[in-house]
Amino acid sequence: MTMKRTKSFCRRCFYSLVSTLAGLTLSVGASLAQAPFYQGKTITYTVGLLAGDSTDLWSRALTRNMITHIPGNPSVVVQNMPGAGGLIAANYVYIVWRSRMA
Repeated sequence: MTMKRTKSFCRRCFYSLVSTLAGLTLSVGASLAQAPFYQGKTITYTVGLLAGDSTDLWSRALTRNMITHIPGNPSVVVQNMPGAGGLIAANYVYIVWRSRMA
């Protein structure tokens, strides 16, 4: 009885491994066929504090690293909007989002 369970378990593991590998192969093939979404586009990164501040330097370092991981090689612009503790920048992001959703 133990041998039968082990053989059944091994078969299930084998079949799940084969199906997983087949699924990964199909998904990688489909993703390679698509054109990069961000190719030729600009990403605007809005910072709610002063230019030259530590948060601004951190966000610029983040965007420099971020563009290496996004397919399509988009251009990234860091936009500073100081004032009201970041509330002006938050309102601007909301207005832009709302206008694009309408």
